[in-house]
Amino acid sequence: MDDEKIVTRCLELIDNNAKETLESASFTELRAEVVKTVVSRDTLNVDTEVNVWKACVKWAEAECRRQGKSVRPGA
Repeated sequence: MDDEKIVTRCLELIDNNAKETLESASFTELRAEVVKTVVSRDTLNVDTEVNVWKACVKWAEAECRRQGKSVRPGA
């Protein structure tokens, strides 16, 4: 398989297992550009956009910790 086919297949698996993907601890460890790719997909199989938003908040909190920044706004 070439790289493009692998990426396409991985994104299809993420689309079909979106709830598990977004709730996994591994999601918070992804690079920003990967998170953006995943959450911007129209084919992401989620019940509601709120689930996507919650996953993004968890990812952002983890990213703040990685960068040594406060997770709380204004702190």
